[in-house]
Amino acid sequence: MSRPVVQPRSCLADLEASGALSRRLSSRSYFYLIRDLTDLIDSSTVDRDGIVGKHAGDGGSALFLTGDFEGSESATARAAIEAARAIRDGAADLGPDDVTVKLNIGLHWGATLMVGQVATRGRLEVTALGDQMNEGARIEAAAKNGAILASKDLTERLDSTDAQASDLELDTLAYTPLGELEGASDKAIRDAGAIPVTAI
Repeated sequence: MSRPVVQPRSCLADLEASGALSRRLSSRSYFYLIRDLTDLIDSSTVDRDGIVGKHAGDGGSALFLTGDFEGSESATARAAIEAARAIRDGAADLGPDDVTVKLNIGLHWGATLMVGQVATRGRLEVTALGDQMNEGARIEAAAKNGAILASKDLTERLDSTDAQASDLELDTLAYTPLGELEGASDKAIRDAGAIPVTAI
C-alpha cells in the first residue's frame, strides 16, 4: 500500500557511456558488469538503512527516509551521501581491468512524495513519485565523469557533526544552478534549472 512519506532523500545512479561499454565488452562480460553494479547499488543502500527503488537497465534509485527523532534529517542525509560515495567508488573496481567504469549520481531532498509498492503480473517493486524524483533524475543526468551532484536542499540538512564525518565544509561549498551547468539538457533546465547543486 502506498503512503505519503515526508522528506525522503533520493539517490539516482546511472552508468556513464553504457552504450559504448556494451559494444566494447562481450555480452557475457557486460551482463556480469550490470549484475555486479546492481548488487553494489542494492548493498550500499541497504547497508545504510535505505530502500532500494527501481532499477532501469544500467542504473538504479534509492530512498533514505527521515524518522521522527531529533537529528534524523542530518543522519539520513549523511547516509545518502555515504551510500552514493560507496556506489561511485565501488563501481570503479567493476568490470575488466582495461575498462574504466564511471557512475554518475544525483542526490536530492524531497518534500512529500508517494512511496510504495507497485505490482504487476509476476513483478513487485518500490517506487517513488513526485516532483522531487523528477528533479533528482535531472540532477543525476547533469552529473558527468563519475561525479556525485547533490542539491543544496540535501546538503544543508547536515548538522556540523555529520558534515564533518562526510568531509564537507558546509560554509565553503559553492553551488551552481543546474541550468547553468555545461551540457545541461533542455529537460533539465525546464524541470530543475533553478536548483542549486554542488559536486561532493
